[in-house]
Amino acid sequence: MTLTLSIKEEFLKQLIAGTKKEDYREATPYNISKICDTDKDGKIIGVRAFDRVRFLTGKYTKGKARPFAEFAIKEIFIEEVTDEQNNPCFDFTIKVSNLLADNFSKTISSPKI
Repeated sequence: MTLTLSIKEEFLKQLIAGTKKEDYREATPYNISKICDTDKDGKIIGVRAFDRVRFLTGKYTKGKARPFAEFAIKEIFIEEVTDEQNNPCFDFTIKVSNLLADNFSKTISSPKI
């Protein structure tokens, strides 16, 4: 199953180049609905079994494909962190491995991670 997420171009370039190996997402209700299975009360049961992640960048324009890169997922986990005010909150960490496909840049080599 493929997880699709938007990402800033600078971070997509780092993922393609292999200098960035993880992406972090705040555990907002929207991200929880995309990444997790929940019970009827909205409590997280577990992280869905994604095998790949497709990162899209750029503005959506009807009829025009957005630049993307797709990676194999090593793992996704949720961890407790603290925000700027030292309050506990949760983040998702998405660890990626091999670049599987892209239409972003054919000039950037994609080393195995």
